[in-house]
Amino acid sequence: MARAGNIVNKSEADAGITLSGTVEAGASVTVSGFETADKAATVASDGTWSLTVSTADLKADAANELTAVQTDDAGNVSSAASFTVTTDFSVDTPVITAVSSDNIVGASEIAGSATVTLSGTGEAGAAVTVTGGAATKTDTVNSDGSWSVDLSSADLNADATTDFSVTQTDLVGNVSTAATVTVTTDLQAPAAPAINDVSTDNLVNAFENSGGFNLTGTGEADATVTVSGFVTGAKTATVGSGGTWSVAVAEGDLAPNADTALSATQADVAGNTSVAM
Repeated sequence: MARAGNIVNKSEADAGITLSGTVEAGASVTVSGFETADKAATVASDGTWSLTVSTADLKADAANELTAVQTDDAGNVSSAASFTVTTDFSVDTPVITAVSSDNIVGASEIAGSATVTLSGTGEAGAAVTVTGGAATKTDTVNSDGSWSVDLSSADLNADATTDFSVTQTDLVGNVSTAATVTVTTDLQAPAAPAINDVSTDNLVNAFENSGGFNLTGTGEADATVTVSGFVTGAKTATVGSGGTWSVAVAEGDLAPNADTALSATQADVAGNTSVAM
């Protein structure tokens, strides 16, 4: 076992590891402490000995306390030599945090050299490998368990989905199962929202103004509509699943006895903003 500390990973144990040492020429060696049974080593004429240990011989993810004794040609049995083989057979699947909070990326987020971050958590010191997109990306998990890679427009399919797979390899070489995430790009701005007429003719009388009314319209479901031009400042609304939106207009929002020019834009869930209506 070449790794410091006699630590064995799952693939190494599955392939079989070799324990070895030296004894008095002609002696026999017995190693005890396995999960299965004691094992007799093969001893060469120069006094070196070895034996193969498999996964079934060792406790998983634990310290295995082993002892070896030699018996010489005269039948004398030595005191025992003790050593520990530690198995580390598993590493958890890494955790992925949503890209841009909802795994939907808008045009402004990856315009030019801009990037979005694919991140998550894993085992400290592990090597994270991200596949999918234009190229494989790697990172090392920080001491606080965090990792991240940057994704540019080249890594993401335009106006489509891109599937990513993330694995981590721990410090002893165990490879986790993959965590997956699908990132969707929406690079097209929505059409301008529509504004319905107020009181059929866009004329507001004193009674309507003092009592307040709703300014309504239509847009893309879940988009955020921003109506600008009010005396008191812009107002926002979220477009419902049926494609309608409304904002409450109160007394003081409109210029008295004058025209108030209003305009509306909508930003879709990916952050793309329309032209103004």
